[in-house]
Amino acid sequence: MTKQVFQMSDDSAIRSSLEDIKSKVEFQLECGEISPEDVKSLLTEIEILKVQNENMKARLLEASVATGRHLQEINKLESF
Repeated sequence: MTKQVFQMSDDSAIRSSLEDIKSKVEFQLECGEISPEDVKSLLTEIEILKVQNENMKARLLEASVATGRHLQEINKLESF
């Protein structure tokens, strides 16, 4: 039986992408290309996505732990 290893994406890469987006939005706001209401809406959506991301990470960790326990139990039963 082969083990599968899942890795979470690198948070620093995500933060870097968000900083790039933030810089672009700030520039567009300064140039009058977008409205402050649009920026506020986007910031709210980003915060919601951050919370959803953290919740998903927690659920994936719980599932990973449960999977590990199940694999241990299967290996134990196979050895009998």
